[in-house]
Amino acid sequence: MIPVAVIGTEGYAYKQLERIFFLNTCFDVVGVCSEPNRREQGYRMCVERGIEVFDDVKSLLEAVRSRAQAVFVFTGIDSHYQYARQCLEQGF
Repeated sequence: MIPVAVIGTEGYAYKQLERIFFLNTCFDVVGVCSEPNRREQGYRMCVERGIEVFDDVKSLLEAVRSRAQAVFVFTGIDSHYQYARQCLEQGF
């Protein structure tokens, strides 16, 4: 299994998390970032699985740096550059 981190838990991210958990032999989610004001069903799904949830991307990336091999960015297109840059700066 490939250890991954995920940015986003709701909307499109929720649907992608469902797929990841369905393919439970492919990926091991070691942490997620969920905006505190947008915590709904995707957030609950992660908490029920014991996945650590972070309030911001910086905290997520620092915490999973030695454990995750990749980061999924399941957010709005307008935020991809910012998050991809943060991931690259952290060595992902």
